[in-house]
Amino acid sequence: ISNIETMYLRFNIDNANKAFIADCAAKYIFGGGAFTWMDATNVRFERCEAAVAYSRTNGDGFNGHANKTGDAFAKTCVATLVDCWAHDNNDDGYSDHERAETNIYGGLYEYNGKAGVTPSYGSHCVCHDVYSRNNYSGFFYTGNTASDEGGANGQLLCYNCVADGNKGRGGYETGFRVDGNGNSMKLVNCKSINNKIGYACGSASRIELIDCGAYNNDTDKKGDIGSWSYISTTSM
Repeated sequence: ISNIETMYLRFNIDNANKAFIADCAAKYIFGGGAFTWMDATNVRFERCEAAVAYSRTNGDGFNGHANKTGDAFAKTCVATLVDCWAHDNNDDGYSDHERAETNIYGGLYEYNGKAGVTPSYGSHCVCHDVYSRNNYSGFFYTGNTASDEGGANGQLLCYNCVADGNKGRGGYETGFRVDGNGNSMKLVNCKSINNKIGYACGSASRIELIDCGAYNNDTDKKGDIGSWSYISTTSM
């Protein structure tokens, strides 16, 4: 599907394995997501725009869930996002959840109510060259793994990503943040710039920084020092 714009209705490719969506937009959505791919695998979005999704309590730009049960190790929500733009959504720019695997290449995630990039609840996400700015948090892994999730907790890996100016609201506005029991975040050559907090880690989570930097944040790091690991990282 290419060159289609929807307004006021979500762009639904639930259960559509191997769907390829290019140069499409979904805007002004009353619901949990502008683009959704529930129980769909090998989905690919290229240069798509997700904007102004709202459902009182949430509303993500890109939103993936798995509802199937059975083999705990089977990934039933798998997607790739390339150079997409998610902005002004009530909750997250992008969020996936249980039994999900996502790769994100490039793209801009900005002015979202909670976070730009938010994998959660047992998902496994890798980001390459992603820019996330002016959200509540830039990159945020949250939520405890579901009991039937096959993965060992949840992971977010970021390579060459930038979190800039995330000072939206609340008391935990952060460039890169991980919490939840056993979740981990690994950052390679990432930059936290102009955020209220540069990097944050919950006491039951882990964060590893390799060749990362912190610039002009109000506070460079926050969290349990025992959860941190540094390799060739700018002093913080």
